[in-house]
Amino acid sequence: MRAAVLALLFDGLDAEWALSDSLDGNGPSEGVSRKLGYQADGIDHQVYKDRRVTSRRWRLTRADWEAHRTHEVAVEGLDRDAKAMLGAA
Repeated sequence: MRAAVLALLFDGLDAEWALSDSLDGNGPSEGVSRKLGYQADGIDHQVYKDRRVTSRRWRLTRADWEAHRTHEVAVEGLDRDAKAMLGAA
């Protein structure tokens, strides 16, 4: 699912980078991020379920996305009006 959203961002909307985050210690989420090519980009502190927790920030550049792309996804039907609505026109 995340690969499909990244294809939309990079292929359809010409994004330069994408951001994600995960709660510190969430191995499965961190594993997906690494597999897709995200690089660690710092930490944040936030409140989750009334507790202060640490989250890890992840950044994926277009170059890293292209180097780690695992599935071919085609973006179809994304016209100029849709791009404008999403702030990419």
